[in-house]
This record gives sequence, C-alpha cells and structure tokens, in this order.
Amino acid sequence: MLRIKRTKAEEMRHTLLHIEDDSSISKLVETAFDSFGFKGQMLSAKSVREGLTILKECARTEKSLSLILTDMRLPDGTGLEIIEAVKTNPIWRSTPVIVLSSEKADDIISNSYAMGANCYMQKIPRSGSMLKTLRSLYDCWLENAVFPDSATKKNPSQTILAGWISHRAQQAHVYMSLSEAFPEDSSLSYFWLNRALIEGNFTNMAVFFQRSLNNDDIPQDISEQFLAMQERISKTLSVAERFLKENRHPTEEECFNIVLDGLEALDANVISNFFHHALKQNIAASKAFRLSMEEHFDKIVSLIMEETKLPGIRERALALNGIPLES
Repeated sequence: MLRIKRTKAEEMRHTLLHIEDDSSISKLVETAFDSFGFKGQMLSAKSVREGLTILKECARTEKSLSLILTDMRLPDGTGLEIIEAVKTNPIWRSTPVIVLSSEKADDIISNSYAMGANCYMQKIPRSGSMLKTLRSLYDCWLENAVFPDSATKKNPSQTILAGWISHRAQQAHVYMSLSEAFPEDSSLSYFWLNRALIEGNFTNMAVFFQRSLNNDDIPQDISEQFLAMQERISKTLSVAERFLKENRHPTEEECFNIVLDGLEALDANVISNFFHHALKQNIAASKAFRLSMEEHFDKIVSLIMEETKLPGIRERALALNGIPLES
C-alpha cells in the first residue's frame, strides 16, 4: 500500500499532485518549478487510478494538497474524472485543479470548467513556449494564490454546506451527461452544457461562502431541514448518474424525468432560509445568489414546457413553474 508521511518541514510548504502519463512532461514541470524556486513536494501519477489512489492516501494521512495538475488524456480515462473526484469530495473540493493539456476541443474545455476546474491551460500556447506557460502557472498559483488547508476540520455548519457543494458538482455532471445525449440537437446540447457551467459557478460561490461560515450562523432546525433535503438530493443524484452511465442515449422523456426528479428533491423554502442565515452578513450577496438560482431553475422548467407535449412531464413541470427562492 502507498504510504505518505508528513514532516514538519513539509507542512509549511506546498504539496502538489501532478497527473501526467508522459514522463518527459512530468520531468519538465518538476525541473521548471525547481528552477522557479519551488521548495515543496510534488507527487506524481501516470493514470486516473494512480491519481485517485494518491488522493485517498493523502486523505487517510491528513496530508494537505495545495494544487492539483492534471492532463486530460490519460491511459485509463480523462482528467474530467479527476476533476469530478476532487470537486465532489468534502476533503478536496476547495483544492484548485489546473488542467495542463494539449487537448484543444471546445467541448472538453467547457466540460472541464463545468466540472469545477479552476483553470485550463494548454501545454503549448498559441504564442510562446511551454516554459512560458509553466512560468505563468507558477507565478499565479504558487507565488500569488492563497490556498485553503484541505485538512482543516470544518465546523458543523461548514460541513452541511460542504454537502450542498458536493451535490451541485454532481448535478453539473448530470447536466453535462444530458448535453452529450443530444448530439444531433446543438441547441439542446448547448442548453444543458450551459446549465452544467452555471452549477459549477454555484459550486465555486458556495466554497467561497463556506470559508466565512461560523457554527452559530445557522439555527439548528434549519440545519436539520437542510440535511433532510440533502438526503433526498443525494438519492436522486445517485439514481440519475447510475442511469445515465448505463444509458448513453436516453429518450427525451427519460431526460426530462431525470431533471424533474432533481428539481422536486429541492425545497425552495429550506434553501432560502439556509442561505439567508449563511449570508446574513452580506444581504446583497444572499439576494443575488438566490435570484441566480431561481432564474436557473425557471429556465430549466421553461425549456421542458417548450420541448415536450407529454402530459405527465408537462404537469410535473407546471407544478414547479416559478420556484420562489426569495425569503
């Protein structure tokens, strides 16, 4: 079994995880960072499986990671699997993930951001060299950026919000799968990809809110209601992800039922009350956040009403029309 031990000196330094199957690229990154003045530790993996193994071992030993670099095309999968694993995990979700890849396809780049990647950089940029790319990456993320401590224990309120962050990341993955289910309808495919991107934005915003959330910000009864809602959301998302994994080309009715299941698992009053208290120090941010979510849900319901004539689907969508998130 892989063993990773921390020393006191290492705890004061950055620790990076670089997932790259090309050993020459891995060595170049390591050498370049050393020349830039990097004094931390760089962990290396050559596949999705190895990367996930290192993440698991770091979690077990409570070893913090400051940054995760991943290629997109890996021998046993893609960088999207790494991003999803990081952003849906309570321990790692606030750890920045940088994609360093030669893949230039627009859908891959969009999907990366939808899943929660913090930055997508090409190994060989349009102008300059890879060394220049690495220099800019290093200056931004290792010289100027401030990192959260992945191993820091969160208070109960932060843990509750962590569950919400994980669920929104999962929902983004569901919408991304739906965008791939309609390859012949570009407008519908774009709509669901855009929904995934918006869910990714909600995830990043919630991570920001989480850092300043105190344990006494959320009343106990509201916390309990929010947790009960999250249990329903978790079950719904698990069913949706399993179904979409087994059925790559679902029917329109199946897609809309999946989406409506997700919306029906939400409780507008519980969401409104929770974020009203979570953001009580910033009323403007609370209102903007809730209005953005309301608009997001309304657009989904409107699309379903426009796209289908199936009475059962329309009836469910109509019941959700105009989800009020204003307190």
